[in-house]
Amino acid sequence: MVKLIYCLRRLPTLSLEEFQHYWRTNHGPLVQSVAEVTKTRRYVQSHTIPDERMEAQRQALGRPEPFDGVAMLWWDSVADFAPPERTKEREKAGLLLHEDEQRFIDLARSPLWLAEEIPVITALRDEDTSARPSSRVKIVYCGRRLPNLTRDEFQQYWRTDHGPLVKSHEDVLRIRRYVQSHTAHDEVNERMRTPLSRPLPYDGVAELWWESMEDRQPSNPDPKRVQAAHQLFEDEKKFVDHGQSPVFLTKEYVFINR
Repeated sequence: MVKLIYCLRRLPTLSLEEFQHYWRTNHGPLVQSVAEVTKTRRYVQSHTIPDERMEAQRQALGRPEPFDGVAMLWWDSVADFAPPERTKEREKAGLLLHEDEQRFIDLARSPLWLAEEIPVITALRDEDTSARPSSRVKIVYCGRRLPNLTRDEFQQYWRTDHGPLVKSHEDVLRIRRYVQSHTAHDEVNERMRTPLSRPLPYDGVAELWWESMEDRQPSNPDPKRVQAAHQLFEDEKKFVDHGQSPVFLTKEYVFINR
């Protein structure tokens, strides 16, 4: 399958609450309504949750501000996502969604691109369609490579070295699911980016799930957990440009799951 990642920034006239409310109650059902026409297999909204501890870490490391949310959509193939010839129904659906996006998304500041998924930790399955979030929380980590690395080098180290390291600590860190999404299909990505001069795609996105906020941020973490987190952070320095890579906490809403 191919996955579209769409990192969203709201229009400056909207508060975070207004943006997320419209996205969930208006745009989400609209995407649902055209799923058959667009051949969308899955659609998940990840709504950013403000978090004081993560904000303090962000400022200390000089990371970029979090996005207001991330939309993720899946298709069986690139051809299903971007068919060579589009039907009138498909054109109409695309126009409908684009017009609605302009009501709440700052399109020129919201990058979108295609990626290929690599599951690393799979203790949790995808949740079924629901208008309500569960108790689960998810970290979204948009990664840019260090300037001395090519994307292939970045993705290879991430997949073959860092991924197994995260998996080795899944129990002590209480991680229940971990997926790497490696940016791919550059030609299609550039066609999507160019008309609005959107920001460049990230080199990949990591998603990590926990059963609850307490599992993600325990009140009294034990020394083994602190040591494991430190080891992962030190390893990230070998391939991730922290100053260009936003990390934020989210809650998921699943709208399409076919």
